Amino acid sequence: MYQPVSDRPASAVVILPKNRGLAATAAAAYDARPGEADAQRTLARGEDIPLLASDLARRGRDVVAYTGSDLLEEWLAAGNRLDPRLGVVTIPWNDPRARFGKPALCAIAPRGYRLAERGVVRAAYCARYPTLAQQYLATLATSERSIEPIAISGTVENALAYGMAEVMIDIVLTGSTIDAMDLEVLEVIFRSDLAMLVTR
Repeated sequence: MYQPVSDRPASAVVILPKNRGLAATAAAAYDARPGEADAQRTLARGEDIPLLASDLARRGRDVVAYTGSDLLEEWLAAGNRLDPRLGVVTIPWNDPRARFGKPALCAIAPRGYRLAERGVVRAAYCARYPTLAQQYLATLATSERSIEPIAISGTVENALAYGMAEVMIDIVLTGSTIDAMDLEVLEVIFRSDLAMLVTR
């Protein structure tokens, strides 16, 4: 049973992600760890787990937490720091269904699209990745080409489908959605594994 994390002294706190896709991979990794039957388990959004794990470690709790390495990288890129009591163990994410072997943050555009040499390029990005997206988009800007970033919380591909943007940044797993929409990956920005945050 999952419960809210309390401050009572207890065994380790295990934090599992509730994001679809990430949850199954994390649950399989957690199930492979013996000896944590008494752990207090809780669920959180994967993007919130680095903050929650750091806070618990800072308060002296033993923590085992799982998130995507992409979400951890985004959190760190935004200027955050893990509590020094936490170590990071990378667990390879090998998915035979995945186009790049694992989830990948990608720049995507309509098939055959080429960036304009000058003018404004509108780029929609998944709002879970503001720092990684804008770092990448900054590399596309030139003295004659500016980039207009657009954060999207929902279905990012709608920004391309309805002409709101020319380029998008989002996670690609199997690639079936972009294939169905006649889109293509321009560049892979970050390949994600599973990150386990654990007190040392």
